[in-house]
Amino acid sequence: MQNLLSISRMAVGLGFLTVPGPFASVFVMPFSPEAAIGCKMAGNRDLVLGALLYYTYRRQSSTLRKDKVTNPVEQSPLLNSEDRAGHSDNSVMRLALISGVVVDTLDVIMVLWCYLDGTLPIEAVATLGGGACILFGMGVYCWHWET
Repeated sequence: MQNLLSISRMAVGLGFLTVPGPFASVFVMPFSPEAAIGCKMAGNRDLVLGALLYYTYRRQSSTLRKDKVTNPVEQSPLLNSEDRAGHSDNSVMRLALISGVVVDTLDVIMVLWCYLDGTLPIEAVATLGGGACILFGMGVYCWHWET
């Protein structure tokens, strides 16, 4: 599930970062050339969050494979279960998931705010807010599964 969540975030982020106009139309968002910077900034954020989740997921998977190695000399120093700051892979994964949940919560609040302001049509509220709610739910599920 973490893999799906991370890839979803990276795909949405990359879409908003590279082709903000056409990607905004997929989500029925009103778009103007001035809005491109906001879309690209949101794309950057989701791309980085997705990459962080993917990195921690892959690192955790490699740690599980590392446990099968019996000879400590064969273990790669890059696959240690604790990083240089002393954080375990699970705590890094939980931190990444909590960061995503906070971002998704703020996204839902901002979508509702813009709808109440009259600057966002109901179709965009449904697609953007719905997407944020789905990612929020996936993040909470994964976080609950990790703890």
